[in-house]
Amino acid sequence: MNKELLKSVLKNHLEHQKVNTYFRSFDGTRQIAEYYAATLPNMTTKVDGKKIDFFYRKNHIGYIDGQNVSTNSKQARQLCNNKFKSEDFLNQKNVATTVSKLFDETEYEAALEYIKISKGPKVVKPTMLNGAKGITLNVDEESFDYAWNNCVNACKDHKREPKILIQDQLNGIEVRVLVIEGNFNSAILRAPAHIVGDGHHSISELIEEKNKLKKKNPHQRLRLIKVDDTAIRNIKSAGFELEDIPEEGQYVFIHHTSNISIGGDPYEVSDLLGVEIKNLAEKAVEAIPDLNTAGVDIMIDSLDDKYPNVLEINAAANLRLHHFPYKGPAHVPVYNFVYALTLPYL
Repeated sequence: MNKELLKSVLKNHLEHQKVNTYFRSFDGTRQIAEYYAATLPNMTTKVDGKKIDFFYRKNHIGYIDGQNVSTNSKQARQLCNNKFKSEDFLNQKNVATTVSKLFDETEYEAALEYIKISKGPKVVKPTMLNGAKGITLNVDEESFDYAWNNCVNACKDHKREPKILIQDQLNGIEVRVLVIEGNFNSAILRAPAHIVGDGHHSISELIEEKNKLKKKNPHQRLRLIKVDDTAIRNIKSAGFELEDIPEEGQYVFIHHTSNISIGGDPYEVSDLLGVEIKNLAEKAVEAIPDLNTAGVDIMIDSLDDKYPNVLEINAAANLRLHHFPYKGPAHVPVYNFVYALTLPYL
């Protein structure tokens, strides 16, 4: 992550915006789908737990089950779940993306040697986990042992066989681009959990205040900034303690991975992104057989980057995220998906 670029984008485009306030709260994607399906004529639904089936003029046209949608095949979901296989598939289709090396738990020495002979910082992450679990950024020879164990332990904690990816760390900032049935829908800049100093309050107090705002967001109220061992490590590496008072306008990153589940901020940036970024997301989804709706994580070095790179594809796209950004205008991908299901019947 290019912190200076991120801070520039935040300062110039996003920080001045008001934090969004939402008057309608939904417990999940299914409730959002129920709400919007009711606005479409000739549409009925059937609910079973987190799954909602859609019927248009009594024809079953599809479903949303948690974060999975009916237009993505099981094989497409499995391929996207395996970061190494999906990366290889994208490379075969000439979609700009990362190049990784794969290691298993017994190959610590080989992986360390790869770190030693490689140039530049690396990312170490599991092949089959999401939500930033087991990921370490800026890995070099000195930090490799921590990164390796962090990844292996995360796999074992989630009862997964440890399979470790090591890839060159791309310089830039990350956006989640949502493609609905093959077409660009919206984009979220996911900023890592951070606070901005005001010259009066401590880091701990600023985290607490920001978490109060997050609790008012239907999507973020259970995704607060986590002050765990990793957070403490990051704060100390930046030269601070939790009770220190940063200067006004000074950024302190609590986490380095841009994941919303550990307190990152989702900023709506659809209108700020260049066409090449949106086109790359559509091309990436098209490259995976039987994949139609997905979230594509893309690394960019500017908002109008001409040569962006795909980091990974998420078949179980978090549609709800785009309904409730921290700042910026909300989009309605659930409505767009359900409406797309009706098009063959119109």
